[in-house]
Amino acid sequence: MILNERLNPSSIFSSNGAMSFGWICWLGFLIHWGPASASMAVASAEPFAVPGRLGVANSVQENEESEKSDDSNKKNEQRPGALIRVPLPITVAAASQIKADLKKLAANAPVVVKPESRLAVVLEFDTQGGKTGRGSELEACQLLARYLVSPDLNKIETVAYIPSPRGQEEKKILLSGHAILVAIAANQIAMDQGTSIGSAGIDENNPDSLVMDVYRGIASQRFLLPVPMVMAMLDKDRQLYRVETNKRGVLFVDADELAELEKKNEAKDSKTLSESGSFANFTSADMVDFGFVRHQVKNRTELGAALKVASHSLDQNLSSGERWRAVQINFPGNIEERTATWVMRSLANKLASSSPPNLIILNLDGKEGDINACLKLARHLADLDSEKIQTVAHVRGNVSGSTAMLALACDQILMASDAKLGGKLNENDRSELTPSEIEDLLSTVKSLARDQQKDWSLMLGVLKTDLVVERCQHKRTGQLRLLSEDELRSLDDAADWAKLGPIDTENGLTPTNAEQLLVARAIADSEAEVSAFYQLEEKPTVLETTAFDRRLERFAGFLSRPDVASLLLFMAVFLLSSEMSTPGLGVAGFFSALFFMLFFWSQYLEGNAGWLEILLFLVGGGCILLEIFVAPGFGVFGIGGIAMVISSLVLASQNFNFNISDIEKLPTAMLPVLGAALGFFVALFALRNLIPHSPILKRLILAPREVFDTGLEAARDPEAIVDWSHLQGNRGESVTRLSPSGKARINGKVYDVISSGQMVDSGKPIQVIEAVGNRVVVEPLES
Repeated sequence: MILNERLNPSSIFSSNGAMSFGWICWLGFLIHWGPASASMAVASAEPFAVPGRLGVANSVQENEESEKSDDSNKKNEQRPGALIRVPLPITVAAASQIKADLKKLAANAPVVVKPESRLAVVLEFDTQGGKTGRGSELEACQLLARYLVSPDLNKIETVAYIPSPRGQEEKKILLSGHAILVAIAANQIAMDQGTSIGSAGIDENNPDSLVMDVYRGIASQRFLLPVPMVMAMLDKDRQLYRVETNKRGVLFVDADELAELEKKNEAKDSKTLSESGSFANFTSADMVDFGFVRHQVKNRTELGAALKVASHSLDQNLSSGERWRAVQINFPGNIEERTATWVMRSLANKLASSSPPNLIILNLDGKEGDINACLKLARHLADLDSEKIQTVAHVRGNVSGSTAMLALACDQILMASDAKLGGKLNENDRSELTPSEIEDLLSTVKSLARDQQKDWSLMLGVLKTDLVVERCQHKRTGQLRLLSEDELRSLDDAADWAKLGPIDTENGLTPTNAEQLLVARAIADSEAEVSAFYQLEEKPTVLETTAFDRRLERFAGFLSRPDVASLLLFMAVFLLSSEMSTPGLGVAGFFSALFFMLFFWSQYLEGNAGWLEILLFLVGGGCILLEIFVAPGFGVFGIGGIAMVISSLVLASQNFNFNISDIEKLPTAMLPVLGAALGFFVALFALRNLIPHSPILKRLILAPREVFDTGLEAARDPEAIVDWSHLQGNRGESVTRLSPSGKARINGKVYDVISSGQMVDSGKPIQVIEAVGNRVVVEPLES
């Protein structure tokens, strides 16, 4: 994982304590040691944090190799840091809250001698969802910008950070609107690769002199960007040029200034950066090339390393001033498919409530876990909005294998003093995955780590304990990461990383080792210490199963067994076939629906079936009925419906992650399908041969038609012929010409008749001389 140095609760002290310690260091500088020693004293100060939710921390990295020189220690020492999210678009309420947060940070910041050791406050613009800053209120941005350039913040260094949206790094983000006023008021600007800045006047048709004076005043006070560049972002009618001069180096000027330079013959070469009629926009690469941005990074962790800030200080916080609302998950047993489904369902209900949680604490106390269940739960937690919800793993006991991987996938980890993360549970532990299973899971683990902005080596190392994972340090920035050889080679700057030695993945990480490696954030033995660490005002809401839930889950587990599931589908299809052989709806149809419901309900609770499988079954069944009753035949509805029903039964019978190892599950998953097919064929046989002769079961189906001898040749079924014997001897007239067959009207009705041999014209009187079944023979009468 990308490492986060963790904060120990004992290092948190009050603002008065922080200030007192600073004055002591300053006094030592004046009286005894001189500037160099004073700066070292301040740099080695205890980590501190502002009480509340701002997440400020200062930490000096513990170096395991004590033989390192003092120069190396100075190179790797870290300064305090904090992160405040700037919501976009910026409103007056948001600006006022951010101003209050900055004021509190500045009041509690330690006094330092070196400017580069000041508290670094990252103002991260919230670009999630592609937000750009357009629509920000001028008054709000002016309020915040003026405070950023005020002397009140001299003890801290502010960094305006423009990130790419999480999980959408390929999306090009342009910070625009009046939010740019806040960015240029910071001490420096940092940008993710692919982001841009510009179009400050996009919300102003024609910025008046007052708006221009606001931008010009902030730009002139901060000197972060040249005034002509800022004005070109604000006014689309202004041109901007990059000019190389004879004496003053490179300048950024407008058209009037360029003309003045050319008049004095000071301009050697000029390049147009912005034409009249369009706002000036600049990519992160442009800003680095111009020298206005020092840090072009890929994510927040790289920014922390570039600023030499304890990286946990930049753990995402919530909207400023919001308190924690915690949910604690106590797993009822080993983490299996049904457990993961229960957790996800319970969290969904909590998140949909009127007061959703923003801190999720997973109590992992040595329970084992199924790899697919842990990956499913880890993916679900990773998909939560990290801007609003933080996940924490509280590790107690020996947590290894897939459960350890789940812990590493959380945003933060707290460990009990006797806990162990990774390694084997015991000498006889055989839970480690095979090489083929590891290969199947590699892409999934990499994807999960990438979305969490972490390295994948340690995640894979707890699943494959013989994987060599080394501590690696960046030669320039001093950043530490835990990397395998494969992941190290995949880095663009692999040559800039030095190996410091492997970590012990086979025996697992102790709390001390985890803290030194920046894997765990702190030691917390009890739930009370976890609450104290996060300064929770209320006890976490506990999510745990009740006795009724456990009985219900055991019943669902029994029904989801392949043999029982096969029996359910056998009975459901058998009874459905019986129901279709009788008119209306009866007992068989009711119990068939009940068995189908029990099958999908049990598979849903087991985590095998979801809405996809249920919809496939319902739509497939509807297509089959449509084929039977609306468009008889064997066309696309029939074939498609059968395919959807079979697919739903296969998918609902087993949880698939669509990797090679799932092929081994196909025979088990096909058992319910075979049960359904067997029920259909048994129903065909039973309905035809057995049920009609059963005294009790024969009532479930229609009785066959009674067959007896009608006296007609090859006609034994009375419903197969029509009996017109009552017409014998009656008289009528021919309606059509009888030659010899035709139609005649007899007793006011028209019948198909045949003459006794002679031809009879229409309208002639006739008499029935023979009527057997539906054969009526007539002869003409004399006038």
